[in-house]
Parts: sequence; C-alpha cells; structure tokens
Amino acid sequence: RCFPLKSSIGADEAKWGSPGFSHMGRTKALLVRTLLELNATLLFADVDVVFLRDPLPYLGRQLAAHAQLLFHTDGFGSSPEAIAAQPPGLETPSFGITPEMNTGLFLMAPAAAALAAAWCAALD
Repeated sequence: RCFPLKSSIGADEAKWGSPGFSHMGRTKALLVRTLLELNATLLFADVDVVFLRDPLPYLGRQLAAHAQLLFHTDGFGSSPEAIAAQPPGLETPSFGITPEMNTGLFLMAPAAAALAAAWCAALD
C-alpha cells in the first residue's frame, strides 16, 4: 500500500537545508515511527526515486535474513565488494555506513521501531 504524506510546504520552501526541509524530515520520521508501531514493514521512497527493476525480490531476501534496516546512500560509487557480490549482495559496512545515508529511499522492519523513536527524539 502507498500512504501519501500530505504537506503544506511548497517546493520552494523544501530545498535542502531550509527550515521547510527540516520540517519535512521531522514529518517523515513521525510517519515512520507510527507505521512501525503498527507492526508494518516500511519501504519509503521519495517521489523523485526511480526503480529501474523490481526491488521486492532483493528486499524479500534481506528481510528473510532478518534485516531490520536498509538505507540508500549518496555521494560515492559502488565498491569493488558490492560489484563482485552482484547479484544479490549488500555492500560491506565499511562502504555503506557514511554521512551520506539518504532518507529518500529506505526499508525498515518493525524490529527497528526503537531506532525510529530515537530518530524522532533526536529531531525534537
């Protein structure tokens, strides 16, 4: 199911780093926390995300392996480890955990509800 996230923030007010962008991030975190508290597994994709192939088989394998959190990253290319592991591997943590984690595309399972609550608390 898709859940539209309505906002009164206009596109000009939600540019990266602006107060509107900050408000949008807080709203997103609250939505995530609420859905995880309802025991939903959440695949969040911003409106500007394009899937070039069906991600569900890959995500299903990760959930079956007990993944709780998968994030898209920005700011760098694929590591040799990720390229060698394709398909279906994940990048190793030394390449995948950086300040460039992007909340425009992520998956969270209900087991990550405490993290979502901490995310909300950090934004307050």
